[in-house]
Amino acid sequence: MLWIIAFVVVVALFLIWSDHVKQGAPWQPCEADKVFEMLWLKRLDQTHLFEPSTSEERGITKAILSRGGGFSEVVCPLKEVPAATAAALKGKHHEWIVVVFARNGLATSMWSNKGLDKSRVHLATTLTQLVRHAQKTGADTVVVLHNHPNSVGARVSFLGASHQDRISADHSGPLFVREGMRYFEGVCERGDWLIYDGFVPGVGLDERANIQSEVLESMNSPAIRRALRSKINGLEPWSSRSNAVQQKRAMHRILEGTTTKQGN
Repeated sequence: MLWIIAFVVVVALFLIWSDHVKQGAPWQPCEADKVFEMLWLKRLDQTHLFEPSTSEERGITKAILSRGGGFSEVVCPLKEVPAATAAALKGKHHEWIVVVFARNGLATSMWSNKGLDKSRVHLATTLTQLVRHAQKTGADTVVVLHNHPNSVGARVSFLGASHQDRISADHSGPLFVREGMRYFEGVCERGDWLIYDGFVPGVGLDERANIQSEVLESMNSPAIRRALRSKINGLEPWSSRSNAVQQKRAMHRILEGTTTKQGN
């Protein structure tokens, strides 16, 4: 009987030790960026803003996308902007960029332009012009989304921010926050969306710098990596693929079905 107890204790200690080693293991490629992303977006506490759209291309449609670049009027609930934009960009073979301006929970206008090819897109206007448009329309929230064309389907996912995407957000976000606006950047792929960065008035850039510094220090510290992995335990990317959004989407479908039946 004693040997069984001893065996159980040894196994338990081994599992604790192996988990300790695993939590302190070096970051996998891009893992550190994703850790920063989740910690920062958690600090912003804005994930309630965006939900699955109840209908595809609601307000933001393929028909109003401007190849050469231009503003368009739209009417779309802010909470549905990522889903509606992802639906509009689904199937595009080039990268596109869409900048949506919203006020009091409703998107009223947007800028869009087509990229050079399937791997890059640049704004066909200036950030100064976008800030001026946001001020003119009284926007309190700006959402920037671009697509990553994917011709290989489920075999490979491109639903994530590139290094250049993160540099762009770092540069653009503070310009809008200084004017009192919330700012978010995201990417779309095959109808799905992911918000990878954001800036909110009242949440200082010093806090952002502190998180970035902690992630940077973790590169050479197993102890800090363990602490950071503990902090993100249970967190999910702010994405249409997250469990929380999938559950909301299922509930939307149930409610829509109930409403349809009642209407009939």
